[in-house]
Amino acid sequence: MAQAQTSYEVIPYPRVPFPETHPQRLSAVAKLFWLDTPASESCRVLELGYSMGGNLLAIAQIHPASHCVGIDASSHDHVDLTENSPMGHEQAK
Repeated sequence: MAQAQTSYEVIPYPRVPFPETHPQRLSAVAKLFWLDTPASESCRVLELGYSMGGNLLAIAQIHPASHCVGIDASSHDHVDLTENSPMGHEQAK
């Protein structure tokens, strides 16, 4: 059964990293509020609405021991970037 394209799929979103979502930055902000955070080098990242994966891929490349998963509302279900994956290799599930 063919799925109808949503406006979300018609408009291309840029494939660029967003520095404000980087685990090291989020950890620094959390420390301002006296919160303990796990090490960003081996963090777990869940990105909802990952689009083409530009932000998630950048995090996975900088922190290869991290576990990065992206879920998107478009027809390409989700991507799982694990430490066992070759750099930038997307394992679609």
